[in-house]
Amino acid sequence: MKFLDLFLARFFLSVFLHPKTAAVCCLIVFFGIVRLIGRWTGERKRRRSAEEESVVLDQALETQPDGYYLWRYDSVGFLTQTGASRRLAVLLNLKAGKSASFEEVLEKLTTESAELLADELARMRSTGTPFAAEVSDGVHFFQVSGRRCLTEKQMPLLDILWVRDVTIERLEKAELTRTAAELKERNETFNTAFNALPFPVWLRGDDLTVKACNEAYAKAVHAESPEKAANGKIELVYESSPRDARVLAAASRASGKERKAREFVVMNGKRRLVEASENPLPTGTIGFVRDVTVEQELKENLDLHVASHNGVLEHLKTAIAVFDADTRLRFYNMAFLNLWNLDEDWLDGAPTYSHFLDMLREKRKLPENRNFSDFKNRELSLFSSLITETTDYLHLPNGATLRRTVSPHPLGGLFISYEDVTDHLSMERSMSVLSETQSIVFNHLREAVLLFDRDGRLKAANAAYKALWDFPDQDSLSVAETIESQKPYFDEAKWPSLKEQILSVVSEHSGEEFQILRPDGKVLDFMAISVPGGGIFVSYTDATNEEKAFANAAEKDNLLKKTKAAAVATDRLREKFFDRLKTLVPASSDDDGKFALEQLSDLTLIETGSSVLELNSVVLEKILTDLIRTIRKRATERGVSVVLTSEEEKTVLIADRKRLKQGLFALIDAALDDTAAGTELSVEVKKGTAAGKIRVLLTRTAENDSEHHDGFEQNTGKILIESQGGAVLFSDKSDPRTTEIVLRTA
Repeated sequence: MKFLDLFLARFFLSVFLHPKTAAVCCLIVFFGIVRLIGRWTGERKRRRSAEEESVVLDQALETQPDGYYLWRYDSVGFLTQTGASRRLAVLLNLKAGKSASFEEVLEKLTTESAELLADELARMRSTGTPFAAEVSDGVHFFQVSGRRCLTEKQMPLLDILWVRDVTIERLEKAELTRTAAELKERNETFNTAFNALPFPVWLRGDDLTVKACNEAYAKAVHAESPEKAANGKIELVYESSPRDARVLAAASRASGKERKAREFVVMNGKRRLVEASENPLPTGTIGFVRDVTVEQELKENLDLHVASHNGVLEHLKTAIAVFDADTRLRFYNMAFLNLWNLDEDWLDGAPTYSHFLDMLREKRKLPENRNFSDFKNRELSLFSSLITETTDYLHLPNGATLRRTVSPHPLGGLFISYEDVTDHLSMERSMSVLSETQSIVFNHLREAVLLFDRDGRLKAANAAYKALWDFPDQDSLSVAETIESQKPYFDEAKWPSLKEQILSVVSEHSGEEFQILRPDGKVLDFMAISVPGGGIFVSYTDATNEEKAFANAAEKDNLLKKTKAAAVATDRLREKFFDRLKTLVPASSDDDGKFALEQLSDLTLIETGSSVLELNSVVLEKILTDLIRTIRKRATERGVSVVLTSEEEKTVLIADRKRLKQGLFALIDAALDDTAAGTELSVEVKKGTAAGKIRVLLTRTAENDSEHHDGFEQNTGKILIESQGGAVLFSDKSDPRTTEIVLRTA
């Protein structure tokens, strides 16, 4: 320091002592300062330029769609800076933004992804090998690639991780993978289905040569495989011309529509009639052949059957007409001609259904309609809307009533039958009037009257009996239970003996009178007689004074005569009904027709007046099977299927076989009339609710037309079943309807 101080002192002393030297020194100092200022200014400019370039580079990096995280090192290799890009902060939602630490980055990832990224980063720093990995934050997926940059001296300069959001790409890739798998599966399914088709199918290219075919085609052209058939462009050879196959394809492509032709070809060594079809595609055509040999044979057989069927219909008494899909009359029988009394030549001209209705209206042979146009439109709509058979009634101006049945014809159009039921409806009305008359007479008798059924159950008690004994309205009481209700009118000590005498008179039902003295002073003449059908008629006549007793006796005789006359009339009406039913069953040469006629001959012999039962052991299922077979044809015509089920293989009854069959037939036949067309009538045999009982349930969906409900058949069947100790219950108001038949087992 002393030397330097001494040198500076001498230097400045010599400078200030010599003016020229001082000037030179000042000039040197000035230029030195100027140079220093120039160097400082240049360095500042270079630094500013470098900073601007750095900012530009940083901004350029920030504009990249990928985010990054980097580590910077000095020339010695020490870490000088870490940080994340703005894009990475947004991708991972880093709270610290660009200043976030790498640990914060790892915290945003799932545990597995964080461990994977940390391991890959450590491996890159130790080996210098770049890496690529996929990580996730649980919602998004990121592609991370890492790289280490080294100086010329192989010192670390920069570690950087590039992060790209690949969530959409990953989803698209997954979708493409799924789509490719579906397409592959669909293609395999198509090929499997294509080869599984039992008839030959082929595809043609633009040059109309075969490009692909199925196994059936290869077999038909005697090729080893579909590929060899397609590669060899092997064609099916039509018998008329080998070129017809490609000609048909050219016609289809030219017209843009399907083209068909029937040709004879040899397939599998046999000459077959086929229907060849070619259909245009955007490129080429697709064709197939359908073997119609059997179809042609069936059509020829069908024509023969139709002719035979028409021959049968021609001789039926029921009027029948067939209108085709164009509503033209294609068939009618003589009964149809006689019913409407139309010109035969006009009918042979195949008039439309509309013209047919106009003709009937002109001749006043249709029911009166206020709006005939609406009526005709409804009728014509049946050709396009009718699916199942339907039945209605036509009440003609001449007083006749026709039951009309309309059903779709299998070959298109309508099958219509007309049946004159005027007599049948008159008979039903007569039966109803007779039944109401009997009820009125019964309830207006001055005698107290009871009517017991064949099984000993109370059938009816008139108003006089209810007033005489204060008897409540009760049904199905036994004889003993009914007589027991009289107990309050007698001395309790004498009652058992009196009750035994009364029951004895009822059981003998010989018609002999037995006098009863009631403690209240009334004298009653009591008697019991049998009535047609096996029941018992019991009467109590108030004989307190002789005059009244005489009048009551005369009235009793009159009642018996009326009851017997009503029974005889009922028997005659039933015989007339079943005789008429027999005439409605057409004669048939097949087994079912003969069987139906044999069954009907038994069903018409109703014995309602005899009290003697011809009891025998019968199998209920066998009887039901025979009856269902008897009505099968009529059920088929109505479109109703009758199904029999039983809980037991055989249900043995002790019954009068003929009367049991008659009763079941009447109830099943009535249920069939009540079943809606196109539905099912279920016949079920089930165990009864009480021991020694069996139930037969007739369940069906009810016909909307209430006129199908045949009360006569139901009443007849009920009487016959009850005559053998059974019971019949009707549930006419429920849907589905059920007829329950209760029978006694062996």
